[in-house]
Amino acid sequence: MKQKERIAMQAILAEEAIAKLMAVSRLYGVEEIHDEEQAKADYEIWRKKVEEFRDWVWHESPIA
Repeated sequence: MKQKERIAMQAILAEEAIAKLMAVSRLYGVEEIHDEEQAKADYEIWRKKVEEFRDWVWHESPIA
């Protein structure tokens, strides 16, 4: 496999993984919540971490 092909495959796999992480975010609204404020705070932390990861993959990682 050539380097271009390998990088393209890695980009495809990264895109799929990021999409799955973003999809998990939808679970924050369906679980039974006892502390709504904490749930919102947890969601924001999760969302920011996923966005940081996504930005790193597309702008700073070796496949950027």
